[in-house]
Amino acid sequence: MRYIRRSFKMLSRKMNVLLAMLLSLFLTSCAPRIPPPELVTLFPPESVFKPCDIPILEGDTWGDISSYSLALRTVLSLCANQVATLIQWRTQHWLIE
Repeated sequence: MRYIRRSFKMLSRKMNVLLAMLLSLFLTSCAPRIPPPELVTLFPPESVFKPCDIPILEGDTWGDISSYSLALRTVLSLCANQVATLIQWRTQHWLIE
């Protein structure tokens, strides 16, 4: 009789452990699923994608050439500013060594 009680007690403990494991498994399967975070793609400012306007030489005098040179210099500085903006964006958002 003692043997039966002892084996019943051991079986009861094993069943409790098994029941606790199954209960925790079932409870976690009912938990609401959290969707994965949405991937966000960052892009540089839109102003740096504007193409540089290259001025056209109009005229045939030395004065026209000097004004054309100033216009080219202005366009060159604007394009250099766009490149500097892209480099700044890249260093802020990407890990570049």
